[in-house]
Amino acid sequence: MLTAFVDESGQEQQEDFMFVAGYVGDEQAWRRVEAVWPSAIAPRKHLHMNRLRFSRESEREMLLRVAAVSKECGLTPIFGGVRQSDYFDLVEGTEDERRLAGYLICCFPLIIHTLRNIPENERLELVCGRQDRYWPLADLAIATIAQARYYPDILMSDGRHKLANWRTAPQGPEEGLTEIADSFCYALLQAYRDKTSLRAQWCQPILDAHEGGYGQVFKKDEIRDFATLKWPLSLV
Repeated sequence: MLTAFVDESGQEQQEDFMFVAGYVGDEQAWRRVEAVWPSAIAPRKHLHMNRLRFSRESEREMLLRVAAVSKECGLTPIFGGVRQSDYFDLVEGTEDERRLAGYLICCFPLIIHTLRNIPENERLELVCGRQDRYWPLADLAIATIAQARYYPDILMSDGRHKLANWRTAPQGPEEGLTEIADSFCYALLQAYRDKTSLRAQWCQPILDAHEGGYGQVFKKDEIRDFATLKWPLSLV
């Protein structure tokens, strides 16, 4: 069983990019993260990227240590992204406005690409950072994916779905594992907002730690197909 921890960034502004992203790995990989994460973010007890000031050299050095953790521990990046303004005109004021929130949309490419890329007879548990606002709808969206059969490579050889389980991270030790997901998600958001900004430059090592990953950032034409429910989705 593989486990993916993911978090979100960018939900606040409807015209902005939105990402759900994190990492997937086996039990040993996540145990290594638990062991090295406290020293990577020290002297902090927890890392919340949106609370950093991006003004101190100690913060930049800490982000360099954070950037090294995922690769050293054997994790693989996973992501789904969209610019919400690319489709919001299609749903604003309709019943679909809430159902097609950026968080829900990002779940589809993240999960489906991850399932398509993990080994044929491997299963996945998805653990999401606490998301009280959209979790009930996200739960339904993920359940839809778990019933999907139109992508054969998200099924095991015996016909079972690769997606075994999904849940939110409880308070306690597991909640900390979403912090490394938050760092990657935040780095993606800054790079897509403005790659020349100080925040993007300081976060770039987090993105540079890996070559690629599993996921998709929707282009405008792709997300407009999604928003008008043209299935199967363009997940390339």
